[in-house]
Parts: sequence; C-alpha cells; structure tokens
Amino acid sequence: FTIHEDATAALVQVRQREYIRERHKQEWDHEREVEDLAQRRQREHERECQDLFLAEGDSRFTLERAEATARYQLREEDITAKSTLRRQHVQKAQGARQRLRTERVYTDDTEQLELLGQE
Repeated sequence: FTIHEDATAALVQVRQREYIRERHKQEWDHEREVEDLAQRRQREHERECQDLFLAEGDSRFTLERAEATARYQLREEDITAKSTLRRQHVQKAQGARQRLRTERVYTDDTEQLELLGQE
C-alpha cells in the first residue's frame, strides 16, 4: 500500500510542477505582450512628435508635443489598467482550474487506489 501512496504522491507532484510551469509561461507571455505594447506606443508617440516638429513651426511644436505626451500618458494608464484587470482575471481562472485539477487528481487517485485494492 505504501508503494501506491508513493506513486500517488509522485503523480500529484508531477501535475503540480506542470501547472506551475504553465502558469509561469502564461505570466511571462502576458508580461511580454504588455512590454511589446508599451514599446509600440512609445514609438508611436515619438513618431507623432517628430511629425509635428517637421510639419509645424518650433513654437507650435511645444504645445503639440505637450498634447501628444498627454495622449500618450492616457494610453499608458489605460494599458496598465487593462493589464491589471486581465492579470486578475487570469489569476482567478487559474485558481479555478487548479481547484478542478486538484479535485480530479484526488478523485482519479482514489478510484485508482480502490481498483488496486479490489485486485
């Protein structure tokens, strides 16, 4: 019976490691998406400022740049808020999936032990 307990514990550990690995991958992918979006927004902002400088005179450029910077900051705040909400949603979903997996592992392992006990 100890062998079965050891096998069950090993199976649970493997599943837990797989879950943690997947969760880390999802978090890294999400962080990479956020960084890529932030870099893209920064390039757009720089292009806007450059276009304004070339198209308008120097005196208007200062005002236009201030407006472009304000728009950029608003977009960044929006991205941060969305990212936070998404991360919270992902974490809630992962918690629910983990609870389901844990219940399944327990049920599967219990059924396997019962079957082994019948043999």
